[in-house]
Amino acid sequence: MKKSIFALSALTIILAGCNDNAEKADTAAADQQPVAGSVQQNSEPAATGDITTSVEGSAPTAVDPLQQKTADLDWQGTYQGSLLGTDGKPVDTTITLNADQSFTMTQTVKGKEQKSEGKFAWDPEGTKLTLDDGQGKPAQYAIEDNTLIKLDAAGNRVAGDMASQYLLHKQ
Repeated sequence: MKKSIFALSALTIILAGCNDNAEKADTAAADQQPVAGSVQQNSEPAATGDITTSVEGSAPTAVDPLQQKTADLDWQGTYQGSLLGTDGKPVDTTITLNADQSFTMTQTVKGKEQKSEGKFAWDPEGTKLTLDDGQGKPAQYAIEDNTLIKLDAAGNRVAGDMASQYLLHKQ
């Protein structure tokens, strides 16, 4: 009988030990399951191609203040008119301003057409632009109300009776 009690006790201890290991294994499996599930959840949108394009709390995109000022103007296009030439005679002038900040200028002087091309740059306020054809004589213009206004050498508008001879109107 002693042998039976001893065997029964040993068996109980062994079974208790196995049961404890089974509980630990179940607990470990339960702990790992949410991790595996979350990995699957996170990879699922990429697998289906469903990508969220808006992210809350992301930094706003920086907007160039000069670009914002010039965006309000309808400046792209062709401007035509007669500008006062150096000899005091009107010069038929056509200036085309392009979105890539390039320009083309055609002037008719003494019956001959002269064409120049180059780049232009805005002033910090976004109200004046400087046309540079690479010939060393950049020209400044103001722009408002679909009109390109040729400025004097100091960057100021010509005033008085002569002011109308410095305007090119958008076509």
